[in-house]
Amino acid sequence: DGGPRVLRHGAGSNPTATSYAGCADTCYQAGYALAGVENGHECYCGNAFLYDYGTSTGCTTPCPGDASNTCGGPGAMQIYSTGAGPYTTGPASFLLTYNGWNITECWEDNNGGRTLPHTPHNNPPSASMTVEKCIDACAADGYTSAGLEWGQECSHIIVGCASRDYPIGESTVSFECAMPCNGNAAEYCGASNRILVYTSLPWEILFL
Repeated sequence: DGGPRVLRHGAGSNPTATSYAGCADTCYQAGYALAGVENGHECYCGNAFLYDYGTSTGCTTPCPGDASNTCGGPGAMQIYSTGAGPYTTGPASFLLTYNGWNITECWEDNNGGRTLPHTPHNNPPSASMTVEKCIDACAADGYTSAGLEWGQECSHIIVGCASRDYPIGESTVSFECAMPCNGNAAEYCGASNRILVYTSLPWEILFL
């Protein structure tokens, strides 16, 4: 776990009482399918293996709340299934089309205002966000554009809608939108201040 977190949602740190069972129960109660312990006392939750760093031999730090078991290690996360539901794995790629909607480009966002200013009425939960859920929610409200972004200030993917065929702002290179979706590690859902936009209006796919 030496780069971006494999599991994105922090569930607290207790240097004196953390155990893998306690972390798994915390994540289960919150509805997450996966729980991970790292550095002996940090607990993380998620519904997807967002990145694949392979296996590690660094999960050797004893749990402070149960010294008979290990709780990951420095830069090494020990991951368990909580049984709360299914989970997904990567590697991720860009979903180009869905149900008549096409990908446009990766756009800069939050430069003095949101590129897509409206949140759908039935906003999908951030913990299970996917491209399909975002598009369905925006389409249900009658919008023709839908965008996904990782809101860095609250560490979750947010959704925007609009009724135009392309957003206001500067487009940027596609890999700047390459952050896996919380609800499907096989799809990308934008990134920090980068919104991945889809439209139901005619759009020639030139996405590279």
